[in-house]
Amino acid sequence: MPKQVDHAQRRAEIANAAWRVIAERGIDAATMRAIADEMGMANGALKHYFPGKNAVIRTAFTRVVDNTDARVRDRLGDATGLAALRVFCHEVMPVEDVTRQEARVVLPFWQRALADAELESVYDAAMAAWRERIGGVL
Repeated sequence: MPKQVDHAQRRAEIANAAWRVIAERGIDAATMRAIADEMGMANGALKHYFPGKNAVIRTAFTRVVDNTDARVRDRLGDATGLAALRVFCHEVMPVEDVTRQEARVVLPFWQRALADAELESVYDAAMAAWRERIGGVL
């Protein structure tokens, strides 16, 4: 009987592996083969979950944004105004190990988004959400 695979979990694992490869070796090193190697999978197995490198990179970027949002929510509490803005900025700026690692994913993503309309739309949506969040706390 074939092994049952949780596809959402596997996609998350692939995105995490891409995140690690990008953070450690750079976005250009994040080939489908390198990501598969990071997971101990066959290169072709990734194609069942992502059509190509851009899709994996997009998901890795989205994971960083989602993780940042979760940390902000956890730390924000009832803070508003400048106190809330400080919390947000602390989680976005590369001042701790996790945020420095995330910056290694986000910054090269931004550069790619300048030349790729699909990635640019993902970036624009994330930044629009952050602008709305900042406006809401201020």
